Amino acid sequence: MDLEDKTFSPGNEDNHYKAGHIDCPYCNKQIPIEPIDYIEAQQLGPHEANVVKYISRWKEKGGIKDLFKSAWYLMRLIRFVEKQKENGLN
Repeated sequence: MDLEDKTFSPGNEDNHYKAGHIDCPYCNKQIPIEPIDYIEAQQLGPHEANVVKYISRWKEKGGIKDLFKSAWYLMRLIRFVEKQKENGLN
């Protein structure tokens, strides 16, 4: 396995990494989108990224446990934002 290989994608063959589809404007088809692509495109922070990751895969991988993980990261994000507001940082 070569980590410099541009075709390498950990878990690329697993369905739980293909969480949604986007409309391709060039081919008029729906193509799968991996959560990591969305996370990078939106430049999400760690809290938001984990919410997306666990919400995206809960049905195919972790079930309700992944929903709880997503909720845990969401609550951490809420507390983080509230703390920043209290400190006048946001």
